[in-house]
Amino acid sequence: SSSSSSSSSSSSTPSSNIVTGVVGNWENLHGNWVLRPYSGSMDNPPRAVVHFLGGAIVGKAPQITYRYLLEKLADEGFLIVATPYDLSFDHLST
Repeated sequence: SSSSSSSSSSSSTPSSNIVTGVVGNWENLHGNWVLRPYSGSMDNPPRAVVHFLGGAIVGKAPQITYRYLLEKLADEGFLIVATPYDLSFDHLST
């Protein structure tokens, strides 16, 4: 039984960079979470790009904290880029 548990936990998870949302799939690209508009195609490009920078309190996960707002914007045709914000009390390093 130990071999079955180790084989299930050792499987690679390339899909961990994609999180299913209500409107579409969030994709982690270079540390930023990207949500493409549902109707986005070469014939119908995004209306605009919205770059959302997380705030100080819940900034580490804007794709979760502000999910409803950002997915509504994507539903309206906007390309969303949500950048996590690391806050630290070490002001010299941030």
